[in-house]
Amino acid sequence: MKLLACTSCFDMFALTREKRTCACKKTTGQYVDDTNVSVSGPAKVLGIHNSAFLRAIILPGSMDFKIFTIANSSNCITKE
Repeated sequence: MKLLACTSCFDMFALTREKRTCACKKTTGQYVDDTNVSVSGPAKVLGIHNSAFLRAIILPGSMDFKIFTIANSSNCITKE
């Protein structure tokens, strides 16, 4: 799972196949296929391992999971 965080308004949202925009409208992004994303504006792409996230929300009790930054130079990110 990939999230997009706007470094201007600090809005954060999950990326989907539909283009999404932050609250200040400076950052946009969307999945272009199952792995790769296209983003524009002052943004940081964040990742969550899907399996860890699912365990945290399905299993009883609280479980931690890590959110990590994905470098803009990564092959899975296209900056517009």
